[in-house]
Amino acid sequence: MSIAPRTKFKRHLYMPGQTVTAAIKLANRHDVTKEEMPGLLLQYKEANGAENPKPGMSVVIPILPRHEAEVFKK
Repeated sequence: MSIAPRTKFKRHLYMPGQTVTAAIKLANRHDVTKEEMPGLLLQYKEANGAENPKPGMSVVIPILPRHEAEVFKK
């Protein structure tokens, strides 16, 4: 039995006018397909709750496995 890989998250501080999808795309190097976005949004909501972010709020953003090395500088 294999263990599914865990999603890694990166801390993010919201800026004025920034949306959840924009923050996810920014953290994932703007390389997110339309098919991947619903899954990332679900992971975001599970980790941070469903409330709307406000400027200055700190949250965690899910990172796609193909971007982990670049995002976390491994």
